[in-house]
Amino acid sequence: DSQILGLARGGGLNLIGAVCNQLAGLGITLLIARELGRAQLGRYAQAYAVMAILGLLSLSGLRTGMLRFVAVHRAERDPGSVRGVVRLGIALTTGSSLLLGIGLFFAAPWLVDVVFHDERLVVPLQFVALTLPAATLMDSALAATQGYRTMKPYAVIGLMFEPLARLGVTALLISRGTGLRGTMAALLVSNVVAALLAVVA
Repeated sequence: DSQILGLARGGGLNLIGAVCNQLAGLGITLLIARELGRAQLGRYAQAYAVMAILGLLSLSGLRTGMLRFVAVHRAERDPGSVRGVVRLGIALTTGSSLLLGIGLFFAAPWLVDVVFHDERLVVPLQFVALTLPAATLMDSALAATQGYRTMKPYAVIGLMFEPLARLGVTALLISRGTGLRGTMAALLVSNVVAALLAVVA
């Protein structure tokens, strides 16, 4: 009975989190389209897509491995191995994201010339380069918390807090006339704060 109740609570929390995540994403899309125009929305979407791809490369499958091995070592009552898996997983993923971020930051002018053909994408891509390590740190840390048989940190921080904070900061910065630079700054701020919360969790 306790396992069924726990499964139901976790599933319900994930559902609420997924709804929050999608609604926040929709809100940001509508806000940028209305206040900044479709062209700026397109630039934001391209930059966000680059971050999603580089985030997958940074994690390199380690997210699933962390979740599994944290759970295995906890079942074996081996806290030293749990700490080792968490530290190694976070160090590898965050380190790889730092390297990719540095590469993207300096390659952004070349990429917009050769691939995107839009010089106004340089700043959004450089913001993505700065955001990538924080986003990867958040993902890997939250994966480790799932190994403790709880979905609460992942749902609350990853699916609720980060997207809603990004929406709120985006609305605030756009209202102050910061344009696309403000939307990218909101992405950076929300991911940095969420990464810190994930590490604490």
